[in-house]
Amino acid sequence: MKRCPKCNFLNEDFAATCGSCGASFFGPGIIRKFKDPNTNLYAKYALVLGIISIPLIYLCLGWITGATAIAFGIVAKYKIKKSQGTQAGGTMAMIGIVLGIIGVGAAVALLIYAALMTDPVVCRLPESLEIYLNEKGNN
Repeated sequence: MKRCPKCNFLNEDFAATCGSCGASFFGPGIIRKFKDPNTNLYAKYALVLGIISIPLIYLCLGWITGATAIAFGIVAKYKIKKSQGTQAGGTMAMIGIVLGIIGVGAAVALLIYAALMTDPVVCRLPESLEIYLNEKGNN
């Protein structure tokens, strides 16, 4: 694939002119230096929010940053795909999505665990210990 030096459009290798702007790939005045692709900002946000979601699990807030990381990661992957190679950061976006899923899943699991442990039916004392505590309280 050949990238146009004028408009950065991705062309076939055999193309003599750009399919977007019509610039010739041959002749004087064509600059052969290509710009490195910029890292997508949403990919950076997804990665940072995914990383932050892991320690926030213990405060039961990991689901907020995790869900945001997933959303930013999906948007970043879409924008990177549509940019025709002018943007990078697909790996950062994917890591942000994975960490966001872990953050959301772990935070939800922790909330379910906390809800079950506060339920008196689930968190009941064994009968022998309950009898012992009742005897101690009556004396």
